[in-house]
Amino acid sequence: MGNAADHAELLLRDAPELGINLTAGTAGTAAETEKLWGFCRGGCTWTAHTFFGRPGNNPYCHHRALTHQRAGRRERLVQTASAPGEPFDHGLFSLVEESLEAPWPAAERPRLTAADIRWPSDWVD
Repeated sequence: MGNAADHAELLLRDAPELGINLTAGTAGTAAETEKLWGFCRGGCTWTAHTFFGRPGNNPYCHHRALTHQRAGRRERLVQTASAPGEPFDHGLFSLVEESLEAPWPAAERPRLTAADIRWPSDWVD
């Protein structure tokens, strides 16, 4: 989507290279970036909005996951409010940060692993 659709080389760059350019001089830039929050303030603000009700802090940021993994931490999303059932609605979630070594909570849906994926039998490698 967006600029990456025309420039595939942008997709796997380090996160610092994808930072928001606060000195670009675009009208409204400072006001818009003040709304961003959390670990990952760039990238897909739509994804963050659908999880948290506000832009910024994309929970699916690859750089974010690798940084947490190197620090021996992980994050998981916990639903705090259900979607009300209206057009364009979404539920709300919070992030729980914990040790990679911590057992997965028994009441939570288990992590998805490659072994959980069921590929159609007619697909060929």
